[in-house]
Amino acid sequence: MMNASGVRRGGAMMAALVVAAALAPSGCATCRTTGAKEPTTMDVPSSPSAAKAAAAGAREKTEFLVARAGFLGGVWVHTHEGDIIEETWSTPTGDTMVGMLHWSSDGRARLFELMTISVEEPAAAASGGASEERTVVLRLRHFSRALEPWAKEKVAITLRYDARESGPGRARFVAPPPSSAEAGGDAGEAGSVRAITYTHAAGTLTCDIEFVPGPSGGGDPLSFTFQRSR
Repeated sequence: MMNASGVRRGGAMMAALVVAAALAPSGCATCRTTGAKEPTTMDVPSSPSAAKAAAAGAREKTEFLVARAGFLGGVWVHTHEGDIIEETWSTPTGDTMVGMLHWSSDGRARLFELMTISVEEPAAAASGGASEERTVVLRLRHFSRALEPWAKEKVAITLRYDARESGPGRARFVAPPPSSAEAGGDAGEAGSVRAITYTHAAGTLTCDIEFVPGPSGGGDPLSFTFQRSR
């Protein structure tokens, strides 16, 4: 049986624990240490059916992307008079493909490109208003051999999938109007990219690039034919 002094000691210990709990930061110890967001019920599917629906939605987006640009997946090489251009595309994962281009001249890196092709949901879909259909968007940035972004490209060049001029083995991406919110880089200016078209046939990949002509002309298109490396 606890005596009076034991009761007093026990009461003091309980008071100390209450004070320590009140002063301690809330949340999990790991989150406090790493700065990570504390898990909430919003971070995990509420039920197995919700998880299954999310997985089905991801598969649907992947299939949508594969049907339009899946043929780009792989490593493609173009060579011409000492220039070697290697373009690599990942296979679609979820709603995105990632690409990289390395252009070297006479054994010296000239420029790099980082690219993504992603599924974009209609902006008005969430609000229930009228909207365009789901589409695919190509974004790219240029970098110097020192990985410095080109000064004139303040944001990524953005091109939208043109379903009317695309099909099996062909994906055409066109620049949005310069006044639109998604127009990036130097969109609409002389020399800016107006369209990029990829065509796959018989183990080769052709990339045709069109530019906005200047007041005195110019802006000649470029065409590269790649052979599959792997």
